[in-house]
Amino acid sequence: MKKKCLKSLCAWGAAVLSVLSFGTAVPAKAAAKDWQSLYSSKLESVRKSGKSSGKMFTLYDIDKNGTPELIISLGDDSSSKCELYTCDGGKLIQLGTEGMFGTVMYSVSTNAVSVGTAGKTGASSTAYKLKDGELQSVMQAEESFDTQTGKISYFLDGEKASKSDYTSVLDKYMGGTQLILGRSFNLTKAEIEYTIKGCADYETAYKAVLDSHTSDNFFSQIFCLCDLTGDKTPELIVNYTDVYTFDGTLKNSGTIAINYPNFQDDFSYSSKASYDVLYSSKGYVVIDYKSGSSSYKQYMKYNGESFVTDKSFADIAKSGRHTYKINGKTVTEKSFKSSISSYGKIKAESMGTEFELNHDGIEKAFSGKAPVTKKTTVKKAQTSNKSSDEKASAGKKTSSSGTKSKKSSGGKTSSAKK
Repeated sequence: MKKKCLKSLCAWGAAVLSVLSFGTAVPAKAAAKDWQSLYSSKLESVRKSGKSSGKMFTLYDIDKNGTPELIISLGDDSSSKCELYTCDGGKLIQLGTEGMFGTVMYSVSTNAVSVGTAGKTGASSTAYKLKDGELQSVMQAEESFDTQTGKISYFLDGEKASKSDYTSVLDKYMGGTQLILGRSFNLTKAEIEYTIKGCADYETAYKAVLDSHTSDNFFSQIFCLCDLTGDKTPELIVNYTDVYTFDGTLKNSGTIAINYPNFQDDFSYSSKASYDVLYSSKGYVVIDYKSGSSSYKQYMKYNGESFVTDKSFADIAKSGRHTYKINGKTVTEKSFKSSISSYGKIKAESMGTEFELNHDGIEKAFSGKAPVTKKTTVKKAQTSNKSSDEKASAGKKTSSSGTKSKKSSGGKTSSAKK
């Protein structure tokens, strides 16, 4: 599936920034099922209130105690926040209202939720951990820019700090694998039901997602079914990027996308560029990008909750010279070729049969006549010939988890580091 327009790639790539993944992780051994009825009631009350336009939701076990938290995104603009809830003792507890662009960030390594803001005079970041039924601040970082002198000052928990200490603490809570929580599912009756209580089969769950997407008309959409995780249950991939999985409940497992910041720094747009998303029976998803003499390969793998980058290889050709990078760090040519050679032994092929996202396409995909893993390639659905400005606008309607939203939904994340 070749993509010759890097601008449209960057539109949704920017939406995920340096994070590439996010999943709706509801552990199999969740504690008492009180949360199911409480969360269902809360979401249904919002859905029926007549004030659900632009709102979406996510389930994620923030403190890893077996009971997921509920994150309700209130919109997609910069001022929109998220309402966070947990369930304890059979009661629904609101933890607070945080975030911007209708999202909050989550650090996989520290189990901390973080929020960042940035402006002309500086930036600030706050990280919270869920303890004893409360969101407790564990890190406050701020950098202040003096517009007259050009000097930058750094602060940690209100105290002045060195740049190295500031960077170290910020990396701890906002570096590494970050998930973007808030905008995973639309507030439809089916998506509320299937994400919380589940349904009988993946077909029912995936059709609910696709039915939601059909009302979004800002550009042509396509989807495919392909077993990316090797569990013999296909994943649903919408517009080559947004991935849904099913294991009794419907889950959003994030976005398959280029590691955008590193990619942006190293590669410039080329009308002759080509872009492929491949999959392997070994559980890898491979992003293969070529532009002139430069190339980029990114190997992603499902970690049980979302798709995360395992390794990326960049061969950047500029002014007749090659620079080699592995996971964004410059390495020698010998080291690069040795490492990429071992990954090159992983056989990968284009994703499954592609369908136009409309009634006929949905019926065809689930008719039993089409394979859920690639055997033969069919012609890709034609995307609309919109201008770059229109494509950029469309990118803004992509949710920060990579999940496309409805006409009134979607969003992007802030850049403390969508």
